[in-house]
Order: sequence, then structure tokens, then C-alpha cells
Amino acid sequence: MSLTKRPSRSTPRRIRETTASHSPGAQPPLTVHRAERWSERLRGLLGKPPPAPGHGLLLTPCASVHTAFMRYPIDIVFLDREGRILKLVEALKPWRATACTGATQALELAAGQALLLGLIPGVRLDPRILKPAHKSSCKAS
Repeated sequence: MSLTKRPSRSTPRRIRETTASHSPGAQPPLTVHRAERWSERLRGLLGKPPPAPGHGLLLTPCASVHTAFMRYPIDIVFLDREGRILKLVEALKPWRATACTGATQALELAAGQALLLGLIPGVRLDPRILKPAHKSSCKAS
């Protein structure tokens, strides 16, 4: 009998790599992992190493972020429904919180990555990185 480890439900799903730039080829690729379930969004990056360069965690839906119990600062990029950057919070230190009125998603990145990727308010991210890799079987409530 073989025992196999079940994949963790809290593991965010990987989205295909694409650039997060508003001009093709200008920025390095951004790999986005999604956190859609309440427990995934609550945990976020807690207990995990900082994201690698070019990687981030997209919390959806999300209009506020906390860094309670975190050990390192992170960049937070708040997005509206269309993927337009509303607010950028650079290097949010542990034990802090931030929010953005009108945001429906938040992208967590390693500190300093937002500017390296050219993410500034007003820029619209490539929609391919914001969509799930596959359609969810859950109904919207």
C-alpha cells in the first residue's frame, strides 16, 4: 500500500508566466500565485520565505493587508477589478496594516520588487496574470 501526501489546499495555484508591463518586453516576467479561499488570504505569505524575484501572491478579493507575525517587509500593490494599480505600498514592515478604498485585489511581492517590475499607480497589469489558470467550479454568491 502506498501513502501519498495530498496537496495542501492552502497552496496557491500557479498562473502562467507573463509580463506585468504596460509596454511589451520592458519588464521582467511576473509569476503570480493566487490565494482565493478565506484561509489562504488570511495566511498570505505568513510562515513562508520572501517571494523570489519576479514572483508574487495575488489575494482576491482583497482591499486590506496585514503583516502581523511576518518576519520581513513586503511590497503591496492594490488593484481594481480591471487590474489597474490604485495604490502601491513599498516595504510594509512587520506588524503593520494597510488598505485601499476601491481595491478588489492585492498583490504581495518581496520588498523592492514593485519598482523593479515597473509597477506604479495608474498602470494596468496584463489581464492574463490576474485570471485563474482554470475556471472554478464554485458558484459566486
